[in-house]
Amino acid sequence: MRVYYLGPEASFSHIVASQIINTIEQNYSLEPVQSISDLFKHNFTSTQDLALIPIENSLGGSVGESFDKLLISPVDIEVKLEWVCLIEHYLIGFGKLTDINEIRAHYQAFAQCENFINNNWQGLELNKKEMSSNSAAVKSLLAENKAKNIAAIGAKEAAELYKIPIIEAKIHDFSDNQTRFWLIGYSENKIKTKLPNYNYLNSLIFRIPQDEPGSLMKILNCLAKRKINLCKIESRPTKGRLCEYNFIIDFVSPNNWQNTRQIILEEIQSFCSYIRFLGNYPVLPLNDLRFDHTNI
Repeated sequence: MRVYYLGPEASFSHIVASQIINTIEQNYSLEPVQSISDLFKHNFTSTQDLALIPIENSLGGSVGESFDKLLISPVDIEVKLEWVCLIEHYLIGFGKLTDINEIRAHYQAFAQCENFINNNWQGLELNKKEMSSNSAAVKSLLAENKAKNIAAIGAKEAAELYKIPIIEAKIHDFSDNQTRFWLIGYSENKIKTKLPNYNYLNSLIFRIPQDEPGSLMKILNCLAKRKINLCKIESRPTKGRLCEYNFIIDFVSPNNWQNTRQIILEEIQSFCSYIRFLGNYPVLPLNDLRFDHTNI
C-alpha cells in the first residue's frame, strides 16, 4: 500500500507524508510523483493506495489545481484526514544574495516570499522559474555546476539532503505560514490514526441550480441555524458556461454530527442541483482557530 506525494524527497509533501505514515495504524510506503495530476492518476490504480494533496496555504491561498482535479475525480474518492504543516522557506544556492538573478520554486512559494523577493530585487532583473515543487527546484541546482547566479526556495531538509548551502533562512513573509494537506483515497479504505485527540471537519461540493438572490444563503442557513461553524467557502468554475460555479465549503462537525448528518445533508441537497460530500475527517496534528467555536 502506497502514499503518493508531490516529490522529490525533502519536499514539504514528503515531510508531511512521512509524518502521516508514522501516525496511522496501517503500513504504507511512500511514492513520489512529479505533478498534482500524477497524484490523482496513480491514486486511482488501487483502492488501497492514498494520495497527499496540498489544498490551501495561509499566505498564497487555495491550490486551484488540487481542487479542480478533485472535482472531477471518482465520487467515491474522499478526504481521509487533514494535516496542517508549518511552512518555513529557505533561499538555497551556491552563491551570495547579490549574485542571484534567477530563483526557482513552486509558484506558491513565490507568493509566500513576495516581500523578500521585492525587497532584494527591486528594480533589478530577476528570472522566476516555476518548478513542480520546491524540492525539485533545489535538486535542479545540482545540474548547474554550482552556478552562483541561480538559487532555489525550499525546505531546510532539502538543503541538507542535497548538501547545498543556505543563503538566507526563513524568507517567507509571515511567520505563521501554514499549509493544509489532504490525504485522499477510496471510501472503502478506512484509515485509523494513533493520535488520541483531534477535531473533525466536513467538506462539501455543491452547485446552485440558478443564479438568483438568496440561493446561496438558503444553503448556508442550514448550518447557521444549527450554530455549525462554517470555516471556509470557495467557488471554482465548472469548466462550462461563464459565471457558473461549484462551491466548496468546510465546516466543523457539531457534537451530535452522527445523529444529524443525514438530516443536514438532505436539507442542503434540496437547494442544490449537484452535491458531493467529500468526507468527515480528523485534522492533525494541531487544532486551530477553526475549532474555537461552540457547537451544539
